[in-house]
Amino acid sequence: MSASTVQGWSYRCYHGDLDAGKFGLFETFVELWRSKIHSGIFPSWREFEFEEFEEWWGRLSLAEIKNAPFDLEFILWGTQLTNWWSIDYTRKNMSEAYEGRQENWEQYEGPYFRSLIEHHGIGMICGTLTLLDREFIHVQGVDVLLTKDDEVSQVLSCYAKLGSEQPKFPDVEPVFIV
Repeated sequence: MSASTVQGWSYRCYHGDLDAGKFGLFETFVELWRSKIHSGIFPSWREFEFEEFEEWWGRLSLAEIKNAPFDLEFILWGTQLTNWWSIDYTRKNMSEAYEGRQENWEQYEGPYFRSLIEHHGIGMICGTLTLLDREFIHVQGVDVLLTKDDEVSQVLSCYAKLGSEQPKFPDVEPVFIV
């Protein structure tokens, strides 16, 4: 797939073993996640301590991967994310977030998350909140996979609000881009 932006957003998936330093603002987040991987098995949410995320407090989301149909249900949607998005997505499905814009979920975000799972990768997203009438907010985030009951079944994400700086993506070819 060629690089493109979808309604102001870019979605990229990289190999899961890519050097944490390549993730810029998210280097410490990726390092923390990696420190919990044992014998090639992704960590579970319960392996983390609240204090380990101090620099990311309020900017984390945790989503349960659902199948039949494929979707994500947010278990946690940070307070700062609620402030930026002006919506609390806790206990909502991602497809609900696209009510009236289902095509975006089906063509872009859904395939991005499927790619993340298929490649056991690390995802990076970037965009503005224009569709929520908050075009003045530009965010970048990273998505990593977690296990629950020994199965890849959750996505942990953290976000940063970008000021005047341009988003930075790893300088390697992603396995998925849209």
